[in-house]
Amino acid sequence: MAKPLKVKIKGKVYGIDFLSLLFLCVCVLILFVGGYLITKGFMNMADKEEGEPVETVVSNDPDDLYNKDEFAIDRSQYQGTILERTENAGRTYVEETLFIGDTNVARFLRYQNTDNLAFTDIENTIGVVGLGIEDLEELACLDTTNGRLTIAQAITALQPKRILLNVGTYSLLKDKDEMLEAYRKSIKQFQEAYPSVDVIVNAVPPIGKKREYTNLTMQMVDAFNLGLADMCKQEGWYFLASYEDLKDDASGFAQEEFVEEDGIQLSERGLVALFEYIRMHAESSSDDRPTPLQNKPKVIGVPDGLIATNPLNGEAFEELPETVETPTPRPTPAQQQTTPYVAPAATPTPTPSATPTPTPEESVEPSIEPTETTDPTPTESTDPAPQETTPTEEASATPESTPEASEGGESTSPESGGENTGGSEEGQTEGGTVDPAQTEGGNTEPAPDAPEG
Repeated sequence: MAKPLKVKIKGKVYGIDFLSLLFLCVCVLILFVGGYLITKGFMNMADKEEGEPVETVVSNDPDDLYNKDEFAIDRSQYQGTILERTENAGRTYVEETLFIGDTNVARFLRYQNTDNLAFTDIENTIGVVGLGIEDLEELACLDTTNGRLTIAQAITALQPKRILLNVGTYSLLKDKDEMLEAYRKSIKQFQEAYPSVDVIVNAVPPIGKKREYTNLTMQMVDAFNLGLADMCKQEGWYFLASYEDLKDDASGFAQEEFVEEDGIQLSERGLVALFEYIRMHAESSSDDRPTPLQNKPKVIGVPDGLIATNPLNGEAFEELPETVETPTPRPTPAQQQTTPYVAPAATPTPTPSATPTPTPEESVEPSIEPTETTDPTPTESTDPAPQETTPTEEASATPESTPEASEGGESTSPESGGENTGGSEEGQTEGGTVDPAQTEGGNTEPAPDAPEG
């Protein structure tokens, strides 16, 4: 066993064994290292206070940097422009409105509203897949009996009370100011085509946080909608802030269940929410359209494939909205032609007339004429034309009688050329019908004692 180490301190000798010496060395080492670390920490803090740059992790994802309040629209600054909440305007409001827009509007025809009818029908829907603001002015997109019409021509022909525009998503990647100016120019063209129309501009719907089109951001959507609100305020148009019911309050993005998998098109639930918002935020200006309205053309619909390439990714559209049966078009005061025209007069169904009998002994089945006429020419009939016969003097002397007489006692028939066969009460029985027995001279007065010939 090792001898203890002897240490003399102040005249006294102390004995220290090996373990005690080792423990003492460890304690000294700990004190030294701890003192160094504490000193280093104070030095770093001093450097930071002096402005030495601190390394931080910065996200490059725009969604992480999105501030939902950055482009918030202050309603108090747009009174009279932003449509306020109203009672449900109902189906009549929808029927008076022409809906114009992109894929979401085209899909209005696919889904039923709470009244078990499609949101809109082909007579008041111009929905073009992929429609952008730059297409509004010149694209011919509605087939009618008057040909394929541009949007301005369609507004003139259909004469709606108002138009509701829902475009912008497919133009978000273009210059914002240029698109807003193009939008303004197109709407003014629509008003020049039909000055009585009211204009509602719907907000671009929000996009989902999970989406295929990562080149689109909510900052783009919010900034564009703020520009739309400003445009409507300047021009006296209405702005529909439908994003209010489609956004998630916490994140500012579209509610997940309101968008399709691509993250930009509204799902069926999203469309229901949008359409409900439209009917609950109605404009109520007076109807100043000229009356009566001109005749309208029959609408055939929007043809498929008008815009083949998706403006957001440069690829061809893979799938177009399904063609669905829409409700029977509602009756309108005039719905056949756009330009004034003279409708062909309805031709009454001809009543077959009896063939004149050559002898007075044979009775003739009375013919019922739909209208009185003084035209001596017989009414055309679809029946085979009877063989022409030359009436004898005796037959011509026997005018054909009709079973009914007007109050004035006058009756005409084609065979008699409009002659009066019962011009007095003497030619009628008590029941107002002509006695079938006739005299040789054509006298219709009842004469029981008159000779048969």
